[in-house]
Amino acid sequence: MEQIRHLDTLLSIERLRMIQWTSVVGQPSPFTFMDQLKKIQEKGMGLVLLLKPEEIEPAMQQLSSRGLFILAEAESREEADEIVRVVEKNTRE
Repeated sequence: MEQIRHLDTLLSIERLRMIQWTSVVGQPSPFTFMDQLKKIQEKGMGLVLLLKPEEIEPAMQQLSSRGLFILAEAESREEADEIVRVVEKNTRE
């Protein structure tokens, strides 16, 4: 949440191409900051998100997959395979 006050400054840096949006312990998921994440993408910047597996599909439905990098932990090979299927299904552009 501290990052919100710096977002416009970061978005004004011409050479900056990507922003990693990370939540620290006690902060809500990056998914709850969808307006700010969309703003980052609207400026043409890449976006790195650390999401829970169940947050991936809703996030991908609201964000562009162009320049979107998602980090997620899977508890099993089956869960990892399901994450890949979700990403493939929701990738557009």
